Amino acid sequence: MRYKPILTFLIIVIAVFTVYFGTATKWTFHPPWTIDYINPMAVALRQGRFDIPNPPMTYDLSFYNGRWYMTWGALAAAAHIPLQLLAGGRYVPALYTSLLFGSLTVGVVWQILRQIRKDWFPREMAWQNVAFTFLYAFGTMQYYLSSVGSIWQVNQVVSTFFGVLGMAMILKKKRSAKDYLLSSAFCGIALLGRPTVGLLISVPLFLLVHEVKRTQKFRAFILPIFFALVVFLVYNAVRFGNPLETGHRFLKEAPELAAKREQYGILSLTYLPTN
Repeated sequence: MRYKPILTFLIIVIAVFTVYFGTATKWTFHPPWTIDYINPMAVALRQGRFDIPNPPMTYDLSFYNGRWYMTWGALAAAAHIPLQLLAGGRYVPALYTSLLFGSLTVGVVWQILRQIRKDWFPREMAWQNVAFTFLYAFGTMQYYLSSVGSIWQVNQVVSTFFGVLGMAMILKKKRSAKDYLLSSAFCGIALLGRPTVGLLISVPLFLLVHEVKRTQKFRAFILPIFFALVVFLVYNAVRFGNPLETGHRFLKEAPELAAKREQYGILSLTYLPTN
């Protein structure tokens, strides 16, 4: 077993975690107060509930049939449960989950670049993988999102980890049915947090279309994402009585944001100049 790649992975993750943590706390390493629905949602999931009973704040929550819900999925809350259990069921700042998954994502990006170099660019220098990895870590929205630790950002960070993990399974020269199975499964998990991240499933689908022998690989690919899609639709139907409703229609947010959403919808070219 080669230990150098594992050691490099750990060094990258720890270094990124430290910088993200320092940035998030202004180098005090004491998590600041943030709007946090991850903790109460994690507790609700442990109790078998999909709503948040008696939330201390309702901004950015959806109100439907007398209950408060998180929009999209509860993947981040589910990922936060182990930290709560390790702390004896107590409150744990959601920032820790954001930092953990955010830094792990950077490590996975390094592994993807390493695999690409191995398969297609063997003559390139290994340090370039690290350089591009740190450009991703500190030169993209990954930096900001991972260091916020609040409301939807945590769900985005956790979902991104699984989406990127799905890419790590498939971005290689030789792809087996197992690779397609794992890629589809991880993209499916990302779908349960943020469906926009789940759209990364288009990458293995594109590669599958260009496979010569793809019957077995197609079966391996379709089952996980189909199962995740069914879970996602049922989850929405249980909460809002509509499998296609993610909660945004009932969102309580700032008046200026609500006005734009009601006028243009969630997705519109009108938002392009400011985004």
